[in-house]
Amino acid sequence: MQKTAASSDLQGKVPGVKEVEIPENGTWYRLVVGPPGSKESVIDRIGKGIRGAPREALMADIAPEHLRGASFGLRQSLDTIGAFAGPLL
Repeated sequence: MQKTAASSDLQGKVPGVKEVEIPENGTWYRLVVGPPGSKESVIDRIGKGIRGAPREALMADIAPEHLRGASFGLRQSLDTIGAFAGPLL
């Protein structure tokens, strides 16, 4: 399989970055992954935990009981749209 420039350039230059090739139904998928438990991923998880709990408690407190599920779904949908559209801007 031919390596792409982006994944090949990362491997060896960034410590802990590995390429993983996964075969599935005759198609090969290439993933570029960092080390699990790296400092950056731990900080990211802590940050998400600190932001997530108060946000969800506030939403549950503000939303009427019969609309709580819809409000959580709307928040998640808008978050996903932002995650997709953000890099495009």
